Amino acid sequence: MRKIGVTEVRKIVKDHNAAVKVIHDLKVTPVPSDIFENIRWNYHITDLKDPLAYRRICREKWQSTYPETDKIVWDNKQKKAITKKFKGIDEGAPAYEWTLKTPMSLLPPTAQVNLYSEDSKFSVDGLIYDINQCDLKGERYLFSSDMKTCQKFWREPAEKNDSSNPFWKPPERRLEENANEIEEGWINSLQKLRCLSQGNFYNEILIGVRKDALMGIFYSTQNSGIGDSVLTSDGRALKDRLTAKARQELVKKNYPSIYPY
Repeated sequence: MRKIGVTEVRKIVKDHNAAVKVIHDLKVTPVPSDIFENIRWNYHITDLKDPLAYRRICREKWQSTYPETDKIVWDNKQKKAITKKFKGIDEGAPAYEWTLKTPMSLLPPTAQVNLYSEDSKFSVDGLIYDINQCDLKGERYLFSSDMKTCQKFWREPAEKNDSSNPFWKPPERRLEENANEIEEGWINSLQKLRCLSQGNFYNEILIGVRKDALMGIFYSTQNSGIGDSVLTSDGRALKDRLTAKARQELVKKNYPSIYPY
């Protein structure tokens, strides 16, 4: 078993190579019996087991919504919209080592950061990854602010001109307008983002992860859950530590060869 110790995790944080994934989704409501809210956690752990699984779901959804349609994506390095053929459900299956790009925050050496928008009024916890073992997607999706990337503003279906809609715009135009709105926050360099993220402010990155990059579990010491107002500060701290321990055991159960800090 690869047991990851505190020294190893602290070194990754100190070297500015740690990224944190908040595992929470406002669209998912845990059942009353699920006191540790493991629904979303189980989903992410399963995604790590089979990086193609969620791709299949996304591809099926896209093809059912936009049949026989390519997608147009904004390439911020070229500063233009480019057309991409949409891949088949199982295309490239053996090659997928990482998950689809997922929102995370680059953790500064101080380990103090305002997390991206999934940091809500719920207690915040998640996973720590070593970015050196992640797919950085060519450093194309690095942002120096909270970009709310769940809106996927960098892609549009290749729609035909809708003459019946006076407000219709070509997808290339819509993507260009989106990019212009966030131009200052869109960073095309990890090193530049490191320099900008020294302070305690928002940053958001989209990268692919894999289980070998998983280093540890984190929980925030600043947030409290919806029902935590009845708890003392010591009570909240105990609850958060117990929750983090439960997450740690969940990972260990699914990946016996890994015991994250």
